[in-house]
Amino acid sequence: MSIFVILSKTDNNRIETAILNNFPNDYYKISPGQWMVSVEGTARQVSEKIGITKEEHGPGPAIILAISGYYGRWSSELWEWMKNKLEKGND
Repeated sequence: MSIFVILSKTDNNRIETAILNNFPNDYYKISPGQWMVSVEGTARQVSEKIGITKEEHGPGPAIILAISGYYGRWSSELWEWMKNKLEKGND
């Protein structure tokens, strides 16, 4: 599994709804306008799945970044989520 960060300029309800619908058990909301999803695939595939790639009728602009490493300080809940999702891909 890979982890991707989805960043929107604002807390976009349309993007959040698309994330919830497409990745109901594989997302983590970091803060308004910032989510993580854990899926197989590429950043482009994530963008297409939640509709960001569509210009006219998509949920709005956002950027999707693949995580290749991480470090920092945040809630233990986030670290556990990331650890579980990354280990899930190593089964």
